[in-house]
Amino acid sequence: MKVVGITGSYGKTTTKEILHLVLSNKFKTIATQKNYNSDIGVANTINEHLGALTDVFIVEMGAYKRGEIEAICDIVKPDISILTSISEQHLALFGNIESTLKAKYEIIENSKPEAIVILNGDDDLVLRIAGKSDKKEFLYSTRKEVDLWVSDIKSKNDNLVFNVHYKDQVKRFEVRILGEHNISNILAATLAALNLGMSLDEIAEALKKGSKTKHIGRITVKKSKFGYKVIDDSYNSNADGFSAALDYLNNFEADKKYLVTIGIIELGDSRQRIYNKLGEEIIKVCDGLITSDQKLVEFVKKYNSKFNIIYDKGIQKQLNFLRNDIKKNDVVLFEGPNLRLIQEIV
Repeated sequence: MKVVGITGSYGKTTTKEILHLVLSNKFKTIATQKNYNSDIGVANTINEHLGALTDVFIVEMGAYKRGEIEAICDIVKPDISILTSISEQHLALFGNIESTLKAKYEIIENSKPEAIVILNGDDDLVLRIAGKSDKKEFLYSTRKEVDLWVSDIKSKNDNLVFNVHYKDQVKRFEVRILGEHNISNILAATLAALNLGMSLDEIAEALKKGSKTKHIGRITVKKSKFGYKVIDDSYNSNADGFSAALDYLNNFEADKKYLVTIGIIELGDSRQRIYNKLGEEIIKVCDGLITSDQKLVEFVKKYNSKFNIIYDKGIQKQLNFLRNDIKKNDVVLFEGPNLRLIQEIV
C-alpha cells in the first residue's frame, strides 16, 4: 500500500478530494474522512475503513502546533508528501514564520527515506522549504514553467479548461469545479497520480468524467429562500481563499454583489497588511459588505467612507438586510464560517 500525505495552510482537503477522485479510477483508494486530519482522525480512518486490499491511502494532515504532523507520520509514513501552501494566517498559532515552516516541514522529514515530495511552486514560503532534504522533489505552478505547469486557462460555464504541461507532454484538461485557484490543487493531485503510475490521459479522463457527477472544491452556488443566488464559501477562510472567492464573485454575472463575512481569525500581526489588501479588493468587487468584523469595516471605510456596510455584532441586522434588501438578480458571497446565518438564507 502506498501512502500519500497532504498538508498545508489551505487547499489540503480539496487536493485530497481531487486525488481520491482520480486514483479511484485505477486503484482501491481510501482517504481520511471529511476534515478529520488529526492523529486521532487518521487512526479512526485506519480502524474503520482501511482493508488488506487497499492500494493507496490518502492522508490529510492538519497541525495547530509543532509535532502534530510528526505524530501522524508516526502512524503512517508517506511515500508521497504534498505541501499545498504555507500561510501567514497561522502565525498566531505557531508564533512566527520560522515555527510555521518547521511545523509544515515535518511531513517531509518524517516521510519515508525514498519518498517523493510535491511542492507548490507558486508559494514563496513553500519554496523556502524546497531543497532542504535529499528527497526527490517536484514543483507545480500556475505561473511558471516548472515540473508541472499550465497554460491557456479558460472558464466555460462551471468548468475550468486548461493545458497541462509535463515533461514533453501537453494535455487539455476540462474539470467541473468553481474558482481558478483550484487549478493549483488539481496540479498537486496530478503530480501525485503521475508518480503512482497514471498517465496524463488517464488523469484528464478521470477528472472530466468524475467532476461531472461528484462536486469537488469548497465553493458552491445555491439559490436562497428569497430567489437570489448565493456563492457559498463558508467552510473556512484564509487570506488567499478570501481573495480567490472575491475574484470568482467579480466574474459572476449579477446586478449587485454583496459580501457576508465574519472576517479571518488567527492572523496575528499580519492582520493590518492583509485587511488593507482585502479592503481595497472588496471596494472594487462588491456593492455592499455585511459583517460583524469591526476591524474589516475600518479598512473598507479607509478606501470608501460611504461604502454600503451593514455592521452588526449579532445577526439580526444582517438577517433583515439579507431577507428584505437583496433583489433576485443580485448575488451574495458567504465567505468564511457563518452557519446560523447561511441556514436562515439557503
